[in-house]
Amino acid sequence: MTRDGKTFESELGAKAIVEHHTIANDERMDQLREVLADIAKDLQAVKKAPPEMQYMGSFSVHVYASEILRMFAFVGVNNPTNCPYELADAALKKLRQDVNEHYKGRRQKLRSGF
Repeated sequence: MTRDGKTFESELGAKAIVEHHTIANDERMDQLREVLADIAKDLQAVKKAPPEMQYMGSFSVHVYASEILRMFAFVGVNNPTNCPYELADAALKKLRQDVNEHYKGRRQKLRSGF
């Protein structure tokens, strides 16, 4: 399903129903959190992240869509491990910048000018 931003906002976004469901902490979710930690270790192993630094946590969202049902689902799997809120918040701002750059070709300019 590919739609431009205006179509999404006018046709789908305005009519969307957003529901929030808490995912129970169970053995399977613990395993998925471990997958995030494994990805982090792999990033260090291939030197995409500094190997001498300590892993603090991971935050992810998975996107699903059904054109037929005209519904979207967003499922987060997070592994905050040792990450304080302020650091997690900064990481999510960095992710937002990455998304902007991917779709808009530029990073959103911050109030600081960067």
